[in-house]
Amino acid sequence: MLFFFPLGKSHVYTQPNRHQPSSAILLYLQCATNNTADNALHRLFVQVFSEAAFSKLRTEKQLGYVVSLGWHRSSSMQGIRVLIQSKLHPKDLDVHIEEFLASIDDLLENLTPKEFKCHIESVVSALLEKPKKMNQQNTRYWSHIVHQIYDFDQSKFIFCIHSF
Repeated sequence: MLFFFPLGKSHVYTQPNRHQPSSAILLYLQCATNNTADNALHRLFVQVFSEAAFSKLRTEKQLGYVVSLGWHRSSSMQGIRVLIQSKLHPKDLDVHIEEFLASIDDLLENLTPKEFKCHIESVVSALLEKPKKMNQQNTRYWSHIVHQIYDFDQSKFIFCIHSF
């Protein structure tokens, strides 16, 4: 299912299940269109903040067993997604997610240049990692195709990562 919302608009989709005591929330923040610089920025954002999201929302607040922050692409649009499965109501989970997102500026300000460089190198290292099996290479190519990233030359992407 693909929806395009005007700037500043949101949508809540609920699907109650009386047989499952757990609930889940997936908060998706649409960011930008499909280009190398935006793709690199999203990848770096996820690298920097996914661990902080897990630490804050899973370890510290113990909101649920499944907690993740990642990127998501659908058609030519991409964004950041936060997923939590919990016994708490999704409205309560949304409050915690919004609090975490509001703290991102502080997290970024407290990030040392050395830590930031480590995150950049981690992203680059993952990009340069050679597939150990043919299936891994196949998955990498098909991931590009499915996400409509038809530029298989990682050097442009790596250049963008290093430019941050």
